[in-house]
Amino acid sequence: MLLPWLQNGKQFIQKNRLSLTQETDRIYINTNHDIHLFDPGFSRSITIKKQNSLSTIVWNPWQDNSLQMNDMADDAWLSMLCIEAANVQSNEVLLHPGQTQQLVTIIDVNHEV
Repeated sequence: MLLPWLQNGKQFIQKNRLSLTQETDRIYINTNHDIHLFDPGFSRSITIKKQNSLSTIVWNPWQDNSLQMNDMADDAWLSMLCIEAANVQSNEVLLHPGQTQQLVTIIDVNHEV
């Protein structure tokens, strides 16, 4: 599936699997499908299911930014990936006073990879 993402206001198409090789901070729009993360280091796959979310944010601060973050160990960037359910950019949801919206994230780990 082709996933559009935004970076510095530009829109691109993600055609292949995402592999991190540098600081990553991406917004994927129109993504209401499950997300599959393959983690060969721990011989597992992780499925992330979302409800009421049409955007997905994927980020990793990489080494230099990790060193500047007080709430993150200096080498934490080596073993973390943040995947967030969201509604941003063209998927933005405007809430008026008193209105609410609930996003749901369900994470399923399969160790039989």
